[in-house]
Amino acid sequence: MNISQIKENLINQDIDIKKIDWESYSKDIPIEDWLKNEYGIDLTDNFQLQAMAIREKQAYDKRTALSSHLDISKLFNKPKVIGLIGNTNEAKSNMIYWILDFLKKDYKFKVYVYGLRCTFPNTIQVHSVKEIESVRDSILIVDEMTSLFDLDNRKVKVQIENTIRLIYHNNNILLICGLGENFKKFLSAKLSVIIFKKVTLADLINGSTVKNVLMDYKGNERGQSILNLELGKSLIFDGTHYHKIDVPYMKQYDTKAKNVPILVHKNVVKNEKLQTVVKSGDRIPKTKS
Repeated sequence: MNISQIKENLINQDIDIKKIDWESYSKDIPIEDWLKNEYGIDLTDNFQLQAMAIREKQAYDKRTALSSHLDISKLFNKPKVIGLIGNTNEAKSNMIYWILDFLKKDYKFKVYVYGLRCTFPNTIQVHSVKEIESVRDSILIVDEMTSLFDLDNRKVKVQIENTIRLIYHNNNILLICGLGENFKKFLSAKLSVIIFKKVTLADLINGSTVKNVLMDYKGNERGQSILNLELGKSLIFDGTHYHKIDVPYMKQYDTKAKNVPILVHKNVVKNEKLQTVVKSGDRIPKTKS
């Protein structure tokens, strides 16, 4: 078969021929051998089975491919529930502030927030589930999920499911932020988009959608025990693809930056007459009284 015939056969088998670097083929070897050696495509033996295997691999590669070019606004295009998951002190709130700052540049929208420590311009604070359920046509952000819902109480499960059902009915987008252990199976299954910060895998609930999605990710950042992302990075699964993005530091909203150090260095001893600083462990020279 010539190249044109081979391309036609591959297209008929739904194989993306654009993934094959045809220009690198040299006529020094038969094209059938080249395709088998370079791409695992066997044109002479069980062609259909080989095509199916390649097709499945291409589909997997496409689903797990990383992209840093993600328009965040597309995550907020219709009613849904978004989960933001990470360990303590891994800049989850910073991610929220950056998302709001990004969206406000080009869009007008109403935002209701629960649990955000630093007030964001033009947002409305809510303090109860009843308030949340009365909101319509807005973005809802819950930063302190465990203070709003007792997630360890099984009776609360029905309440949360009813609240989430109203999110769709009232044309809202809900972004909930929490630790890995907060996303129980029933809640994890409601997420349309998952935003990961650095998170310990053992904290995720076995069998939950959140853990399954993360275990499917084969990027270098995911080890056996942790998804090791820097503070300025996030991994987003939009329901189809994974995206690793850079998240700038929103200094103006960092309430923890005002925290004073717990350990403070002792003051150094200074001999005023000699105008020298005496370091810890040095002998202090005697002075005349």
